[in-house]
Amino acid sequence: GGGGHSRLVAVMLDGVPLFGAMDNIHDTLDECGGHVDASYPFYHYHARATHPYTVKCLRGCIVGGGLRGVNTGLQASALCTPQEEQYDYSLLAFASWVT
Repeated sequence: GGGGHSRLVAVMLDGVPLFGAMDNIHDTLDECGGHVDASYPFYHYHARATHPYTVKCLRGCIVGGGLRGVNTGLQASALCTPQEEQYDYSLLAFASWVT
């Protein structure tokens, strides 16, 4: 899956995957730096070539009440509310990781 899509870089603390930077997608990214697209029909972040390089905030919910001292400046988005239907991330089994 994901032909032409950037490679998987990491999974953020909120459990949402982070893919590499791509040209011409920044208009499709939300305030945290993520979106849903045709290659991966689930919410995911993209790295950027400019600051903040990864994400501005976390869109997914962090279980347990916080980041526990890890990058305390990075906060969950105000949009963080548990969804009735969760995204299916099974396509990640076929994603190419950056090596």
